[in-house]
Amino acid sequence: LISVFSDDLLALPIEGKMLNEGEIGYIRITTFSDDYQLMARLWEHYITGLQEEQVPAVIIDLRHNGGGSLGLALDFAGYFFDEEISLYRSAYYSHKTETFEYSKDPATLHPSPVTYDGMIAVLIGPDCVSACEGFAYALSYGGRAILVGHYPTAGAFGEVGRGQYKLPGDISLQFPTGRPETLDGKLFIEGQGVLPEIVVPVTLESASGETDTVLEAAIQALLKKIKER
Repeated sequence: LISVFSDDLLALPIEGKMLNEGEIGYIRITTFSDDYQLMARLWEHYITGLQEEQVPAVIIDLRHNGGGSLGLALDFAGYFFDEEISLYRSAYYSHKTETFEYSKDPATLHPSPVTYDGMIAVLIGPDCVSACEGFAYALSYGGRAILVGHYPTAGAFGEVGRGQYKLPGDISLQFPTGRPETLDGKLFIEGQGVLPEIVVPVTLESASGETDTVLEAAIQALLKKIKER
């Protein structure tokens, strides 16, 4: 299986299809910065269909997702959980107190009206950045999903809203000003990325694009879980 979709510039930001004779769903999300209403409708269409048809497993491909709205990403993640979960908190350095001060409320995942209760594998890589990394992390919470990839995600999760600067020569500079931490005060994602649970070795065939070994590894992992059910 070389590729599931072509890289069509007019392709929708979320696309899906069935694999392995209907045993496994496949959804690719290429951004979290497209039209909110469009993406929400597409996402609910696919997840509702998987749940109603009782498809036992789904693969979510995030390998080429540059991020966007973290709120949208966490809204999407809520379709896989049936309870509210506090994921992390953000800290911002105060020049006045010379300490890191935390935002009032932690980032929280809220369950959606539709819950997909099947098994999940998430495909990740270095091109999964920012909100994409938050989505991957949320899905891995409590072992909900298996993360599969050659490498971790980008490790660029720090909040950059206050770190935008314009320089001479039409040059812009961006750097993180928010420090993401787990609820027990440990730095996470930033600088290290979200780590794959199943690390797939790079082969000549995968590097040349002849085969998609990450996708194949995810399929095999889910088929094994389906048989063990």
